[in-house]
Amino acid sequence: MRYGLLACLLGACAAPPLEPPTGEIRQFVISRQMIPTSNIEARDYGFDLDGHDPHRTGDNQLGYVLSTISGMGFDPRSGGGQHLAHGEIIELAQIQLARPSDPSDSISLALFHGADPSPAPCVDATDVVCGLHLQGSATFTALPSTNPPLLGWRDDPTALGPGSLQVSLSLFGEVMTLDLIGARARLDSVEMPRGSIGGGLRRADVESKIVPAFVQALEQMLAMQCHDREPPTCACTDTLVDADDWLRWFDIDPKDCTITSQEVLKSAVGSNYIFYDVTIDSETLMSFGFGFEAVPAAW
Repeated sequence: MRYGLLACLLGACAAPPLEPPTGEIRQFVISRQMIPTSNIEARDYGFDLDGHDPHRTGDNQLGYVLSTISGMGFDPRSGGGQHLAHGEIIELAQIQLARPSDPSDSISLALFHGADPSPAPCVDATDVVCGLHLQGSATFTALPSTNPPLLGWRDDPTALGPGSLQVSLSLFGEVMTLDLIGARARLDSVEMPRGSIGGGLRRADVESKIVPAFVQALEQMLAMQCHDREPPTCACTDTLVDADDWLRWFDIDPKDCTITSQEVLKSAVGSNYIFYDVTIDSETLMSFGFGFEAVPAAW
């Protein structure tokens, strides 16, 4: 007997464990990653990762941090579209549906890192637009993944998981690969996927990948706006992104017109925003969710 949301609504909630589907496979390449830059987006891309409130969707602490940074005039998405268009990030998504004979009316979502796009992303070295592999007809090589697919009921594709995922994305102009613990996914459609992915980030990923990328972007901004980089004034000019503010917040010890990752983590601003808000399988993690769009692909 097959079970799903309808069966549960009719009172038959004592269903057997959700079984992986064995039917039709649909393959896609992620063509757009939507990093939250507002509190509304952070909430919309978030999930109730630790089950504290079934009606809560806003576990997305990193998303709220990024939206705060964006509100200060510093765009964490810088370069992200180019990394996708140039094939520096290739993320493949595979959706599988259940057969009528399967024990569960299930759906699964698996993510793979991709390689060898055909056609190539760019016409030639002078192509500044690129993205030829994101037009809906490209082929790829899917690299092996040790993470099993996220499972859910086919009649509710907005609640896939939990599980583990590894994703590559761009933050502050840097391509990075992050492990999502207790990962979940929300699909708006199984025909042409658009949705969101979220999970918990370990401290090591936050402090060794995300914070250094933020600091490197800050340092690039300081190099352009601060002429001599000598304390106490640092000779900074006023622009939309005020270098003096960032130095006041993060250049704390020593005050040398330079910002380091440790200064960001130890600063009052960093302490208020960079914290670990969910516990999954006894691990204390920072929640993160982002949106995505995908187009058909094959491998």
